[in-house]
Amino acid sequence: MESITSFLSVEFFLILGLLLVSGLVQGFLGFAFSLVAMSLMPSILGFRDAITFMVLMNLTVMILAFYWTKGGFSWKEAKTMVVGGAIGVPIGVYIMVAFDERILVFLLGLLFVMMPVNHFFLNRNRKKEASRNWELPVGLMSGTLAGGFNMGGPPVVAYVY
Repeated sequence: MESITSFLSVEFFLILGLLLVSGLVQGFLGFAFSLVAMSLMPSILGFRDAITFMVLMNLTVMILAFYWTKGGFSWKEAKTMVVGGAIGVPIGVYIMVAFDERILVFLLGLLFVMMPVNHFFLNRNRKKEASRNWELPVGLMSGTLAGGFNMGGPPVVAYVY
């Protein structure tokens, strides 16, 4: 009985609610599951535990999203970005393991601040098409963020947008 009581704790319901909200945002926008979840999950589980837990959650969400949208995906178009992502993931994992948790939380917070600053202030008058030369660096950045913070989507979304 004690194990059931400890399982149904306040943290459990906070995590469940956060995953529900994250899933709703993902369903509505088509992305941002990890962005929403990782904004509060470290305060519930701790930083490294949140990263580890979100790997499993994000993998599940991404497999389902890929399955439902596989008809619109082109491996030929995405190969350079996928290679960059594959190189970047181990770099991100190394950063997560090697750096102090305070530095990682600071970097995560900086990432959360810089995304809207970039979108609303730095990117205002750019309406030209992005060069395909940016695909490898964008994939590398995306993979690094995915490996370190489970948030590889923003660079790809910014590139495509």
